[in-house]
This record gives sequence, C-alpha cells and structure tokens, in this order.
Amino acid sequence: MKKISVLLFAFALLIGINGCNKINELTSFDLGPWKTSFTIPGSGLPVNVPDFTSLADSLIPTGASTSFSLNGTNTSLVDKITMKEMKLTLDSTATDMNFLKDIELWIKADGLDSVRVAYYNGIPDGIKTLSLTMTAVNLKDYISKDKFTLTPKIKLDAIPSQSTKIQVSQTYHVEAVKL
Repeated sequence: MKKISVLLFAFALLIGINGCNKINELTSFDLGPWKTSFTIPGSGLPVNVPDFTSLADSLIPTGASTSFSLNGTNTSLVDKITMKEMKLTLDSTATDMNFLKDIELWIKADGLDSVRVAYYNGIPDGIKTLSLTMTAVNLKDYISKDKFTLTPKIKLDAIPSQSTKIQVSQTYHVEAVKL
C-alpha cells in the first residue's frame, strides 16, 4: 500500500510540474518569394578568367518582423532561417544563358560579413531559367534585419550581345518557437 501511495504521489507531482510549464510550440514557414533583378552588361566584363566578377548589389527590404508576427513568433524566437529556393530567369530579349559559365549569390547586411547563399557551376547551354544550389548557412541574422543586399558574382563564357536582365526569385524557410 505504501508503494502505491508513493507512486501516486510521484505521478501527481509529475503531472503538476508539467501542467505548470507550457511546452514550447514550434512553427515553420516560408518568407517570399522575394523578387529582385540584376543586369549583365553587354560589354566591359572579363571573359574566361579564373576569378568571379561582382555585379551591382540589390538592396532587399525584408519586412521580416511583420512576417514573424503574422506567423505567431518574433525575431528573438527565430532559431534558423535557410535559403529554400533561388531561381534565375532571363527577363530580356536574350534567348538563353549561354554566355554564363558560373554564378554565385552573396548576402550582406549591416554589421555582418558577406556570405555565399547560392551558386551554380557549369551552367548548361540553352536554358532561360536556372535553379541554384543553396548553401546550408543559417541566415537568421541577415533576414531578421530590415534590409540586406544580394550581390551576384559571375564568370562568363562569352560577352552577351546586349545587356541582359536576369530576374531573381528567392524563398527563405524559417524555423521558430511560437509566442
């Protein structure tokens, strides 16, 4: 009888302790797709060189704190943000991306170092759309800012016959604790 009383007391104590503490609920959601673009000039860039050439930065406002709030969390409860998808699409009269050899996209925000977020090496001929390979870096500190810059770095197989605009669609995945 004494054993049963001790077990019932221990069980009640365990229920009481767990009942007082709310278990943290996890949430995950996507941000985006966010759109931007960059232009590859029709002249003045090096061809077939071993180093990447940086193009002009694109400034991207995030609105992250609003998105976090709409998804029942806030910046301090975000655990991880990773790149889910980055897609490039020709937005000009160019017929394909044959002039591109390799591409990398780098993210930078105030007070943070520049980090590579996506890339594609050995771009095949004849394509107008390209899905990049994502890196596994945690982008929480970058995306949680009000804005960040995205910098394309390219290697060319040839100079495009004219300036070529490329649209960038980017989606980020957020893992956080709910409020």
